[in-house]
Amino acid sequence: MGGATTDRAKVNLVLETMGQSGVPVKSVERLGNQRQDGRAPAAGGSRPYRRPIKVVLANTDDRKTVLENAHQLKTKDAVFRSIYVKKDVHPIVRKELDRLRDATKREKERPENQGKNVRYDYRERKVYVDDVVVDSYQVTSF
Repeated sequence: MGGATTDRAKVNLVLETMGQSGVPVKSVERLGNQRQDGRAPAAGGSRPYRRPIKVVLANTDDRKTVLENAHQLKTKDAVFRSIYVKKDVHPIVRKELDRLRDATKREKERPENQGKNVRYDYRERKVYVDDVVVDSYQVTSF
């Protein structure tokens, strides 16, 4: 990725590609677990597992500007097309969204749902089987 070796250097390169090189970065943190041999764990397929990077910017105005310009990565080199920039959510919310994705996977694997349309609507935060809600986001206080 352009000679960038550290996560902070990679983030700065992505910001520069988006035309946001002057944005001050408060912190850069790699999420997920690393394997014992130092590599990221494989996801059980041919695609390598990529651990997301959590970037904290100095203020909300910079965050808003970066999120608005994130679409510019899709028109750049192939390296940048596979990078997704999105607003982070609270860990409790992330855990609940993971639970819904797992519920969707379980519903698809159930024998009685073979041939049915099982889908997860991220915006509505609901799991559907043939347009019937079978699971939804459970509001938790934090």
